[in-house]
Amino acid sequence: AVVSTQEQTGQVEECLKVNLLKIKAEMCKKEVLNMLKESKADIFVDPVLHTACALDIKHHCAAITPGRGRQMSCLMEALEDKRVRLQPECKKRLNDRIEMWSFAAKVAPAEGFSDLAMQVVTSPSKNYILSVISAGICVLFLIGLMCGRITKRVTRELKDRSIY
Repeated sequence: AVVSTQEQTGQVEECLKVNLLKIKAEMCKKEVLNMLKESKADIFVDPVLHTACALDIKHHCAAITPGRGRQMSCLMEALEDKRVRLQPECKKRLNDRIEMWSFAAKVAPAEGFSDLAMQVVTSPSKNYILSVISAGICVLFLIGLMCGRITKRVTRELKDRSIY
């Protein structure tokens, strides 16, 4: 009974999210990162945050239709707005989520070529990465140039023969 109430209130997921750095299993870490991505898109996926911010959603984001991260965006705007006072628990949980999302964005593996290119461009080691890739391409080119000339040698007699 205790486990089911913990699952309903999201305490197990919350524990995994908070301890993301300590998770050793890659598959588990990937699933927790997916949970973080989903919670960014919809506040109802994150029961702990939804419970903590229920009053603030009712007061500040009542006119916003749920889904596609609209209510989450509304809460984040309210957090940044100095005139709006959020509940202390909601403010704390929201700040925690923002920190987790920024970490998840850094840790999440690239899903496509554009993501990979973006990671290389934003990497502090981009000059090193691009230098290694360029050196590899140059070495491949030189090997192709040398081996291509060795394997397709044409004797002088074939070069000098007349066309007639």
